Amino acid sequence: MPGASAHNPSVRADTTTTADPCLTVRQVAARWRVAPRKVRDLIRRGLLSAFMLPGDRRRQVRIAPEAVAAMEKQAAVLPVKPRRRREAEIDPEVERLLAEA
Repeated sequence: MPGASAHNPSVRADTTTTADPCLTVRQVAARWRVAPRKVRDLIRRGLLSAFMLPGDRRRQVRIAPEAVAAMEKQAAVLPVKPRRRREAEIDPEVERLLAEA
């Protein structure tokens, strides 16, 4: 853009390409199709390593791609817990009729 200076607020830097390969909590949550709260819980429990960016008042957490890959590798080997099925409640009248038959 001719005549545009580096201090011109109308010229925005391209923020889509960054050199930082680390992922945010939201990015990891979207990748795993879970809520961001679940990712924060994994970090809090020490199952997923992460670090906070210094110097910012907002708590910005970043997760290294290696940590994400390690968790995905570990999760691929872990057995999936089957969902517990609730026992069907049978109406007492129906149960009595079945017992008589």
